Amino acid sequence: MGDAKASSAVGIDNKAVSVPVIMKMSVPAIVNNVAAPLAAALQLSFLGHSGGASAVAAYSAINAVVSFVINISNFLVVVVMSRVAHALGRQQWSLLGAAVRAALLTATAIGCSSAILLWLLRAFVFDLMSLRTHDIRELAQGYMPSALLRLPAMMVLKAASSVLCGYQHVRVASVLNGLLAVADVLAFYVTLFPLEMGLPVAGAAAAGSCYATAVAGLLMVVRKTPSEARRVVVCCPVREDDAPEPVGEQASILSLAYDSLNILIRSILLSGSVFS
Repeated sequence: MGDAKASSAVGIDNKAVSVPVIMKMSVPAIVNNVAAPLAAALQLSFLGHSGGASAVAAYSAINAVVSFVINISNFLVVVVMSRVAHALGRQQWSLLGAAVRAALLTATAIGCSSAILLWLLRAFVFDLMSLRTHDIRELAQGYMPSALLRLPAMMVLKAASSVLCGYQHVRVASVLNGLLAVADVLAFYVTLFPLEMGLPVAGAAAAGSCYATAVAGLLMVVRKTPSEARRVVVCCPVREDDAPEPVGEQASILSLAYDSLNILIRSILLSGSVFS
């Protein structure tokens, strides 16, 4: 009798989950995956009409390097999302705070260090991407500072989106990524056509829009954090002598670092084809 009830309940659930419902639930994920490539395609189209083939080549080469750094940092999405959701489900607020703070600090460190390293190795990057033509190399040199300036904000936004997805606020993360894509397209259109300022200024405008979106992402992380955990997310709590959680928190951070390293190695191997 109990099995019949269980099977009937499963049948009801299966009927309730129809194709339109699944599509509706998938819209935020679709927006996350489509927004950035669509914005990049529109930016390339604008550059092709305003700056010609040289601007397209310079933009594509620098963005390939920046995209490589962003893609190998997929652990900010996979690991952070799972850790945040795990801590949230168990209502372990100190673990949740540690995971969120570690994610944002790691994203900032990766973005800043990667930008500095790529700037120091810019001559090697230009040779690696075969930027030997004078016009293309000059445009790439002008665009690269703004592209690297954008990198820390992109990493922070990626981490903030992962935290929001771990909070089960996927639509909020999708809205942030969609707004960034729209802002990037508008920045390129306005600077390239009405203002006619060229690729370097367009890159600087896109970097500014990325920082504004990253700040909005941080504010949404604080706003969407459960009220019980908001204090430990914003600031590191004082460690008490009789509290059993710090040991678990330390183990969680070490486990997060281990999982992140595994995914980082796999991402490097998968994304390395961009330079082949």
